[in-house]
Amino acid sequence: MDKKKVLIIGIDGATFDIVGPLVKKGALPNIARLMESGAFGTLKATMPVLSPVSWTSFSTGVDPGNHGIFDFLIRADGTYDLTPAVSSRRLVKPVWKVASELGKKAVVLNVPATFPPDEVNGFMISGEPTPFHDERVVSPPGFFKELSDRFGKDCLVPPMFKHRRVSVDDLVSSVSRWTDVALFAMQKLNWDLFTVVYTASDTVQHFFWKDRDESHPGFKKGNGNEGAIETVFKKIDSSVGELVAAAGDGVEVVILSDHGFGPLSELVSLNEWLTKKGYLIIDEEKRKKTGGVGTFARVILSKLGVIRELPPPLTLVGVDWSKTRVYFLGVSDAVYVNLKGREPQGIVNEGKEYDTLVDEVARELLNMRTPQGHKPIEAVFKGRELYPKNPAAPDVFIKWARGFGLLKEGAPTGKFIQRLRKWNVNNWSGTHEEDGVLVISGPSIKKSGSNGAHIIDVAPTVYHLLGIEVPKDLDGRVLKECLSDESLKRLAYADTESRQDSSGGQTSEEDAKLVAERLKSLGYLE
Repeated sequence: MDKKKVLIIGIDGATFDIVGPLVKKGALPNIARLMESGAFGTLKATMPVLSPVSWTSFSTGVDPGNHGIFDFLIRADGTYDLTPAVSSRRLVKPVWKVASELGKKAVVLNVPATFPPDEVNGFMISGEPTPFHDERVVSPPGFFKELSDRFGKDCLVPPMFKHRRVSVDDLVSSVSRWTDVALFAMQKLNWDLFTVVYTASDTVQHFFWKDRDESHPGFKKGNGNEGAIETVFKKIDSSVGELVAAAGDGVEVVILSDHGFGPLSELVSLNEWLTKKGYLIIDEEKRKKTGGVGTFARVILSKLGVIRELPPPLTLVGVDWSKTRVYFLGVSDAVYVNLKGREPQGIVNEGKEYDTLVDEVARELLNMRTPQGHKPIEAVFKGRELYPKNPAAPDVFIKWARGFGLLKEGAPTGKFIQRLRKWNVNNWSGTHEEDGVLVISGPSIKKSGSNGAHIIDVAPTVYHLLGIEVPKDLDGRVLKECLSDESLKRLAYADTESRQDSSGGQTSEEDAKLVAERLKSLGYLE
């Protein structure tokens, strides 16, 4: 049988709202060529719609309830403090790990939420967020010396972390850097599975959406940033062309995003709302004694430039846990019940009390109105209905109405905050939406639509394209509607073991602070 090769190119946050018009006007010729020759369509993201959750669902082929990653940050064991959701907390092996164990050679570059890197039969470089940008994010570690000898010792440090602000030039240079690293790795290894993710597409939409959207309250004509998003996507398209050409003939090419994108114009603080509703109780004396940097002080220190040396808050300050029933903590669009036996100071009883409270909170969230009378929440989902197998899942997930998003901050100040962003280059004006993109092209693919594909369907399809029997225990399905008749004849399943030990997933306090600083630089924390 001919050697099967699969090239996966991730374009973080790509949406057909951007890609479609750019393809139509000829600005993305390489992506357009793959769309024309293969299958394409929207790709549904996971709930919550967040990069570490979706990319882990992509790589494992299972939903968050089964892989166990719900956020960038998770509660440290036995506390209400946050720690990074490192890849060793995953409950299921990613496709590149299983493929490596079956003798396939793999290269994995810059996939978000993959620190620490897996041991693969090839090369792997962890994606953000990570506390390091050196040999600790590279597997095997010795590959880092080859990279630094060729590209410089800071080759893995994102430019925006060096310059402390977001610029289009930095984002374009990051695309070039990862393309150079990818081409170097391609030359070094006769690979079977090659995966690289470009995250500049996500960042440019977060920070520059307002500059291409005339309906956005932050839009200002003639500010020089109107073409920022197009510039980054055109650069990624050029890299797609380079990588496909370097991969050679007969390679199956998969292009995907972890979620889509849309406008962000107003922010809501869940903890302010929870405080107002009496679910979250603040002990003012305790808050004063706790110390730390409060919301007001952080604003002042940021103006003075001091805040750059301080991590964002990694816990709620001054909460009276003996009276608190519901709280928000982390980055994900979800809230938790302070449940007895699960939370360290839980007060809500399992059973009827829990069920009644979750029903009430879900109903109240749907009925939420901002001070201006807007309805910011489109839908809510109960964690135990979405992910019944995982008791650590958030209790209520939130789907925001278009234009609304979550204010990710520390302790509440006692008022229900709903505000417009202060629009400048370093504030988000775009946020994640559910519909991403999927494009598949190659010898096994027929021209078609992807017929309601979900991100958990990518890994099963990749297993098949690699010539590997698809593990039966995955949640996703093989996208049969995209496959040629000849390819479908080869489809087979097996009882491959895809679970993995997740007991080694704790990071140090210092590493947690470094990851938080990365998330703050990217705009995920206030």
